[in-house]
Amino acid sequence: MENKLYECEEKFQSDFDKNYNEKIKPFLETYETKRKNILKRVKLKLFGIYLLIVIDIVLFVYTATHTPYDPDGSKNIFAPLLALLVFCAWRVSSSADAKFVHELNAACLNDVLNIFGGIKPAETSSITDDMLKQSGAFGEYNTRNDLISFEGSLADKHYEILHTNLYHKCTAYKKDRKTSNIEGVFSGILIHIKSNKNINKTIKIAPKGTYGSFVTEQGVIMGFILCGAYAAMLSIYYVLEYKLMQELKEFLAVLSAGSFLIIILTIIITNCIIKKHSKNRLQYDNNYEIETSDSTEAFIPETFFECLDKIKTAFKTKTVKCVIFRDNILIQIPLTKRCLLFGSLFRELTKKEAVEALFKRFLSIFLTVMFIKLSNDKNPRADI
Repeated sequence: MENKLYECEEKFQSDFDKNYNEKIKPFLETYETKRKNILKRVKLKLFGIYLLIVIDIVLFVYTATHTPYDPDGSKNIFAPLLALLVFCAWRVSSSADAKFVHELNAACLNDVLNIFGGIKPAETSSITDDMLKQSGAFGEYNTRNDLISFEGSLADKHYEILHTNLYHKCTAYKKDRKTSNIEGVFSGILIHIKSNKNINKTIKIAPKGTYGSFVTEQGVIMGFILCGAYAAMLSIYYVLEYKLMQELKEFLAVLSAGSFLIIILTIIITNCIIKKHSKNRLQYDNNYEIETSDSTEAFIPETFFECLDKIKTAFKTKTVKCVIFRDNILIQIPLTKRCLLFGSLFRELTKKEAVEALFKRFLSIFLTVMFIKLSNDKNPRADI
């Protein structure tokens, strides 16, 4: 199976090199002229904004040094004007870049994706909110923003790649004033693969140390805080021993002893929680660990972890997680940057690296789908 995946990877790389030289490169060389023309117009706008920023700074300094003291700043409008100009500069450059990248990928992305056969952009995502909730891999959210989606098929396997943001919006009232809070739940890539197998448990795969790490970090932080409080109480008690009233000294002594007992209890409780939580967890190859919903062993071939490593390398991220439930395989890649498109208004298009980086991201996903198909055919004991 590993040899077949390696041969497949080599074949796709060869097909990409050929397709790049014949179709993609000539198109990008033509599009490079358009990029330079757009960039000139954007630079002209930015030059005007930067000139206004310099004038604003000069007037701000002059006003601050040659006018009477103004405690409330009501006479000086140059500080907020500077902030507005900086925002305008960012807005002009970011919006122009986003528009250019969208037009470029609309015209050229299909030439990259054609190498993988049936994959194409999707208008709507088949990854539903009910599916995400059933996976148990995400916290509570009530707002979802899908950025871009692709779907494809390999033999009888359907898969989807989705770049999405999940938020939790809540409204609070403080002193008859309404405020809205937005908390990010997930931002990144979701890869959904339909499996031929339907399992009656949930399997979570994550890098080593993911499960229970929150408890561990909180326990360590709490321990340090309490140790510091304990040391501070002792220091105050001994340094000011002859200057404090007897009642206050007794109070500090009791507080110090109480802090020490709380430290001991915190360590014991934390270890108990971690130990209980670890019963459903297995470690694989010192890089990944698995948690099952029913405490039974999960059989995941080692090659699947190699596929996850390829995804991690291609997307340049430290964390890749996977949830297997029913007949669904859901891979999560937390990211904050645009990674399913290529190109930039502020970079040359004639360099191969940007397009090849996008190709390798899709290739890592395609190889994972192919491996799951091979695993279903040749390894019926596997849970994927």
